[in-house]
Amino acid sequence: IPSIGPSVIPGYLTGIPSRELAADELPAIVEQFRTASRRVKEAGYDGIELHAAHGYMLLGSFLTPMRNRRSDAYTGRTAEGRTKLLIEVLQAIKQETGKDFPVTLRISGYERAPAGRSLQDTQQIAPALVAAGVDAFHVSGGVIDPLTSQMVAGSDYADGHNVAAAAALKRVVDVPVMAVGRIHDPQLAEKILREGSADLVAMGRPMIADPELAEKARSGRSAEIRRCISCQNCVDSMEKARMNCAVNAFTGREEELLPRPAER
Repeated sequence: IPSIGPSVIPGYLTGIPSRELAADELPAIVEQFRTASRRVKEAGYDGIELHAAHGYMLLGSFLTPMRNRRSDAYTGRTAEGRTKLLIEVLQAIKQETGKDFPVTLRISGYERAPAGRSLQDTQQIAPALVAAGVDAFHVSGGVIDPLTSQMVAGSDYADGHNVAAAAALKRVVDVPVMAVGRIHDPQLAEKILREGSADLVAMGRPMIADPELAEKARSGRSAEIRRCISCQNCVDSMEKARMNCAVNAFTGREEELLPRPAER
């Protein structure tokens, strides 16, 4: 199945160019987001998160000038053009689900790539996204490359490497801002919150390394946490169809390695 996108750009993982969407195809896509949000709400969920980070999902690819080379109303050359599809989607979701159904937006604060979106650009577009319906920002960073190097950062990246971008967004919006990215330590998470750099902290890989991380932190057992080492094994293993973790042997084998009572 050929991929689609804002412009004819080769995929970073496949090298296969995407098909450029025609402007008259976009209203149907907005409608798909609308009806999907209705199903989510009817299923009993408390809210929804839209993924517009890293430049590889549809909304994110329109949002980055790296992949959006259009010259129509959805052009990547202007902030208004880059955000047009996302704003239409946000407005449709809010019309469908109501103001009390929160929408979180995952976004790269800084794309860290030539021709990518700068942090100042993200600050510029953020208030318009809030006006369209964003109730909270989930601030990641980087754009897709063959190694997902800036999205799922290895140990060569600093702890909390997206926190500065989250703090920059907080200065221009009045909705909660969440930080993510190499925040493995509960003490670091508390420091980020205490200093006001973010309102919430998200963890992904640390919860794979130790699903009991939050409970251990809550109950004063932080020293017992099995810590993520940012080795990228979880990402690399997905190519073999089953995720596993270098420090947690249960990951991906939960049905095989069930604890059983000792025979004696």
